[in-house]
Amino acid sequence: MNSPWEDDGARWCNSCDVNIRVCDWYKEKNISRSLPCNGARLDKDGDVVCRACDLSMGLGSSSLTMVELSRAYSAFGTYGTLVEPHFIERVVDRDGTVIEEHQPVKKWPRVMDASAAGVAHWLLRGVATGGTAAKSNQLGIQVAGKTGTTNSFRDAWFVGYNPDMVTSVWVGFDQPKNMGQTFTGGDTALPIWMDFMRVAAPKGKAPRFRDIPDVDWAPIDETTGLVSEGGRSMPFMKGTQPGAGMGAVGQVTAQDLLTSDF
Repeated sequence: MNSPWEDDGARWCNSCDVNIRVCDWYKEKNISRSLPCNGARLDKDGDVVCRACDLSMGLGSSSLTMVELSRAYSAFGTYGTLVEPHFIERVVDRDGTVIEEHQPVKKWPRVMDASAAGVAHWLLRGVATGGTAAKSNQLGIQVAGKTGTTNSFRDAWFVGYNPDMVTSVWVGFDQPKNMGQTFTGGDTALPIWMDFMRVAAPKGKAPRFRDIPDVDWAPIDETTGLVSEGGRSMPFMKGTQPGAGMGAVGQVTAQDLLTSDF
């Protein structure tokens, strides 16, 4: 795709033949020729909203494909290791000669601290056991994951995994439109995911998750968020549980969140 170019505060894209204004973040950073159309969208005022300046992306508002989400969730299921997906295992000609074959990676890169990924995994386990994906308990195996329902019920998601595989399900129209208020991730995408997992991970052969490494467990009163005898046991990165005092340099502790002004 040709790179868009900027002129008098507007940006012209030769690929999609549109003239759109540049968002404030790009103006402030004086960035040019770096805003591909698939990395931005227009807001209601016609301004460009790009991934770089879309602060709501931290809450999951960005648009991703099932492959991208499956790739990301692999880091939670492996406690910090990112598994790159591939689509073709082997190419063989009519004589049976292997022309090309995928070579397994000996060691995938670590992209997250094992304990941080483990805490996220624990939260995703909670979704699957007692949250919006609690129906997955019917499988009788250990899984973790997250349901998703976008604005106006345009997309229904479930991304889930067991120790062996990550599977994503999306339900929606090719041209996004409201599917109806009953079309949530938990009611629409999750049952499809469960049908697949019943075959892919049968109850008698499904593995169990490894213990979360390098975390401290603390009993937490779920009404106050503080350590309390008899509370629910929850994992924390070392030194970050409520009442632990100072954490590592730059590390936000649970106590910081409980006592902050925001």
